[in-house]
Amino acid sequence: MRMMVRALVVVTLATLALAIPVSAQQIDVIRGQVVGPDGKPLEDAKVTATSLSGNVNRSARTDKNGRYTITFPGGEGDYFVEFSAIGYGARRFEV
Repeated sequence: MRMMVRALVVVTLATLALAIPVSAQQIDVIRGQVVGPDGKPLEDAKVTATSLSGNVNRSARTDKNGRYTITFPGGEGDYFVEFSAIGYGARRFEV
């Protein structure tokens, strides 16, 4: 009887886990690391992502490890990402 209850709980949890992403809103996550020409992380660099279709901007600053994360709820999929830091030329890429 205990084995049957455990199996039912596992099946129920697995079903819920599969159902959640179907009803959840899509979120695009852009993350990475900014490094200088010497390969060392750049702290406090500004990273700006702009959606191509909606022209919506979101910005973040890099942490001490040069890492950043930008999220777009209801993401559109295509973005320009611009990087700028004091003492370096700005760079722009399409992702």
